[in-house]
Amino acid sequence: MPYIIKPVPFNIGHKVAAASVAPMDDSDLKAYWKFNETSGDILNSSVSGDSLGSSADLTVNGATYNQTDSPSGFGYSMLFDGVNDYCGVGSASIFNFMHNTSSLFTFIFWVKATTISSNMVWWDGGNSTCSNRIGSLIQEASNDRINFKIANGAGDPLVASDLTSNNYIPDNDWHMYAVMWDYSATSNQYKITRDNNNLHQANKDSGTPTDSNSSGNPWLGGNMTYSASRYFTGYFTELSVWNRILTEDELTSLWNDGAGRAIY
Repeated sequence: MPYIIKPVPFNIGHKVAAASVAPMDDSDLKAYWKFNETSGDILNSSVSGDSLGSSADLTVNGATYNQTDSPSGFGYSMLFDGVNDYCGVGSASIFNFMHNTSSLFTFIFWVKATTISSNMVWWDGGNSTCSNRIGSLIQEASNDRINFKIANGAGDPLVASDLTSNNYIPDNDWHMYAVMWDYSATSNQYKITRDNNNLHQANKDSGTPTDSNSSGNPWLGGNMTYSASRYFTGYFTELSVWNRILTEDELTSLWNDGAGRAIY
């Protein structure tokens, strides 16, 4: 009988031995960026039947390719200088599943921050930090916190969360983050983990989602309308965006005791 992974949304706390982890199921894998390129676009490497394809390729603006600094399970990474480096991705509409009326996603990324500063943007999905815009946002906040937002354009955010103080420790090491959101859940609609350990889970705010397009095209490592102080300084590798909540076993497999595991 084949091994079946049973979904356990928002209940991450223990690790599973590597021998019990099944191969990755890439269903609902919308985008997957490995950062192994030496020039040109960072390609969406997802071959899932649900992939966004080349429409989710990253256009590089100033960031440095082919960095050998990465967890041992991967190849290369990309360096962002904190001044004006960023990657633009696709169009305003392709990541609407991160904020619309059926919004559901897991966003996973490996990051090594060489400098820590308030408001450094990791992912700007059109939100631009303003609740009167539409989209999602993940960034560093003051006092080594993580800020996660989903805005509906009506000044009434679904999520406007500065996590508790000092939950992001700037130690110049690689870390795997997973940000999960399920609007349909009855409680704990969002959860954030680091290195396969729970950082925070909470209920959504009072806002209602919208099916309208994001306020702008998504950016990685920068914010589309704000000052240079919001650009990220450090390395990214192995980012994936899923239109489902990954299971506990799947997150454990991708973490791989800190070495990391490539999806393909």
